[in-house]
Amino acid sequence: MQNPLRALLDLPEEEKAQRGLEHTPREIYQQPATWINTYQYCLNRRTDLMNALRRGGIGRGSASSPTVYLIGAGTSDYTGRTIAPLLRQRWGCDVWPVASTTLLTDFDDRLVVFGSGEEVSLEFNPSVLPILPKNWTRDYFFLANGYEKDMDFYAAEGSTVEPLPFRGMGTYPYPGKSFPLDEKHLDYLLNFNTRQMSGNEPRGYWYDYSHPK
Repeated sequence: MQNPLRALLDLPEEEKAQRGLEHTPREIYQQPATWINTYQYCLNRRTDLMNALRRGGIGRGSASSPTVYLIGAGTSDYTGRTIAPLLRQRWGCDVWPVASTTLLTDFDDRLVVFGSGEEVSLEFNPSVLPILPKNWTRDYFFLANGYEKDMDFYAAEGSTVEPLPFRGMGTYPYPGKSFPLDEKHLDYLLNFNTRQMSGNEPRGYWYDYSHPK
């Protein structure tokens, strides 16, 4: 009996396109080798990776530990869910697996809250994309949806994260309205916005100009 995955890989290209099978079977087929290569790469770069994690606040014993999200789809999501409990124990911080099926393709109100000096990084496997013709190059566009608030006296509620913005708020602040509290938004508030600040942050940001004598 022929391997079902091999049968999909051997289909004519036209039939693959008609059935929406141009990329997924090939991606599944290459994953065993990809995971081995990824493991070897991480092993070779272990020191660099540990330093990067430490710079991000992991393993430093900080009272303001980061929250780590393991984002992926399919087997990547399965792997994240498998190792998340171990990483929580080893790293001493919240680690959440999140399926990227809709997270990276739909706009919603579940925004990443981060401050000055922090970052959001995005990685993906370009090998699943169509092969480019000779001498062609590919450009990537990253579309972000978010809001920015300064910590100064010009900004509304500049000293706190709340009130959180949402797409249907109209204006900010939004008097007479409240942040949505349906099931998805509550899950976001309870399970994602879990990072606690240390409490040692400056109470304000100002500069005292000295008077000339």
